[in-house]
Amino acid sequence: MTSLTGPLEMLSTACQLAKLSPPEITIVTVDDSDVQGIGGLTLHPTSKITDVKDTDILLISAIGDPNEHIDKCTNATFEWINSLSKQAQFTISICTGAFLLARAGVLNYRTATTHWMYTDLFRDNYPKATLVTDQCFTQDNNVLCTSGIHSHDKAILAVIEGLWGCEHKTLCEQYFYGKDVVPEHDGDNTFRPYKQHSDALIFKLQDWMHSQDVTQLSVAECSKQCHLSERQMKRRFKAATNETPMAYIQRIKINHAKDKLNTTNLTIEQISNLVGYDDTRHFRQLFKKFCDMTPSDYRKSAIKPSSQAYSHVSVH
Repeated sequence: MTSLTGPLEMLSTACQLAKLSPPEITIVTVDDSDVQGIGGLTLHPTSKITDVKDTDILLISAIGDPNEHIDKCTNATFEWINSLSKQAQFTISICTGAFLLARAGVLNYRTATTHWMYTDLFRDNYPKATLVTDQCFTQDNNVLCTSGIHSHDKAILAVIEGLWGCEHKTLCEQYFYGKDVVPEHDGDNTFRPYKQHSDALIFKLQDWMHSQDVTQLSVAECSKQCHLSERQMKRRFKAATNETPMAYIQRIKINHAKDKLNTTNLTIEQISNLVGYDDTRHFRQLFKKFCDMTPSDYRKSAIKPSSQAYSHVSVH
């Protein structure tokens, strides 16, 4: 039940904090009957599954042991999931709910995760999906998966950011976890697409890169860190992330610069030096390449409230 009630409470609270009407929530079950949950709680569907034709968010809750429950779904159910996912703004699976998305074909050629106890079963049955086992949350474009029921908050916060922007996400984080929560300035959302792979060595290298002094990052140091030759490291890094190590280092530096532009009054020249670029002109060129605007324009735009807002959100 937590895999359903947790996300719905977070989304409802996000709407409340945005001073919007509560989300329109429709709960459906496979056969339109009540579902008995763990702990004796009973889930009552609010609509017939065939009556739901569209939604902003498709949320698939955990299903327990896939061996016991997935065959209770009919082909019509999987067709319904596939159809709804194609037009939804976001599709989310919690824990073993990923098995339903995979059976419906939604996770074909996408990155996904699920409960650690069922990773072998998932791989054996759905080889077209790229299963990631060392992450509790994956996002492949608008499809999000969590590895457990208590990881749902990461997926829902990503959805909140997608609907209302990073400022509202931070407000919600502080409401949920405490006012001392510090907004993420390390650009986790920016780098998420480059971390959706299954190469554990490169994933570990990426974590190391993000923890270092940006002025000291280099391709040579990255090679030493993972005990590969530069040529081997470059090839493996590109295969995993579809990005060269040098370009990734540049992204880290530019993201660090964005943080300084957001949180300090330092000059562009000072920030350029702080992130390891003595040539300010080169820094400006790189910044525009990655951000599609100049550092000055970014600083001006960053102080404006997000204009992205949804006045209505439906969840099924």
